[in-house]
Amino acid sequence: MSCVHLFESCAQDWNTVYAVLENLLGNIKQIKPTVNEVFLRSDGAGCYHNNNLSVAASNFGSRAGIKLNMTEIQLQMSDQDLASSLSKTSVNLTTKIFDSEQRLQYTIENSSRILNDKIDSVNDDLNLTRNQLTASDHDIRNELGVLNTTLVLKITTDFQVLRTDLNTTRTFLEDADTELQKSLKAQNSTLTARIENVSKLQGPIGPRGFNGSQGPIGLAGPRGFNGTQGPQGMIGPQGFNGSQGAPGPQGPKGTGNFSLCEHKTKDSTATQDVINSNNLSNPAKVLLEEPSVSILKRRDS
Repeated sequence: MSCVHLFESCAQDWNTVYAVLENLLGNIKQIKPTVNEVFLRSDGAGCYHNNNLSVAASNFGSRAGIKLNMTEIQLQMSDQDLASSLSKTSVNLTTKIFDSEQRLQYTIENSSRILNDKIDSVNDDLNLTRNQLTASDHDIRNELGVLNTTLVLKITTDFQVLRTDLNTTRTFLEDADTELQKSLKAQNSTLTARIENVSKLQGPIGPRGFNGSQGPIGLAGPRGFNGTQGPQGMIGPQGFNGSQGAPGPQGPKGTGNFSLCEHKTKDSTATQDVINSNNLSNPAKVLLEEPSVSILKRRDS
């Protein structure tokens, strides 16, 4: 709220005062549009002009858009009293300013102290945490050192044991390989000698071979049905002696070729089970004698 203080006196020409007041309100509103209220103070308490001035001021204020307040004060103080009053006011203001500064200083110091306390507390916590971390780090380093020493000792010991075992195994394998080589050489020598001895031995006599003029005997066919072949007849009488005929010329000397010989056959009767059909569950077996050389004769004989 912006205020303007006017002073009036009963000794003034009120028509002039009205004109000046109306002009002043218009200028105030034009220069200071933000002024919306004016206090008009009078030094003549109970002056009969105050009522007229109040009505006129209200009209002027309404036209100018400014609210007018009429105030009466006694301006009977001397310069000394005014100076004393101003001095007291200055002292009071100084005191209030000092008090405000003291309170502000106290507030600042209190806030600073609280902030420092919090900072100190945080620093203490950080130092404590750092000490704990340092102690933990020291403990961890000690444990890692002990663990490292133990692992190095364990690995060194295991490596030495492993190397000893490997050396022992290598020696054992080398000895076993040497013995195996000796055994293989001995067995090889023995087998070689046996093979050489066996190769020098005469083998057994093989089975007698077939006559080259006769092929292998085929499988016997199924037995025929009865009635298709009659019984074998009796052997006929012996023929006449060849000496009754004229002697023939002497034949050529034999060449030893089997093609000049002929087979002598011999019939024999065998027995077997009765066959009722041409389909046999088991093959029929016929026992035949192997032909011998003694039954062959020369064609020219």
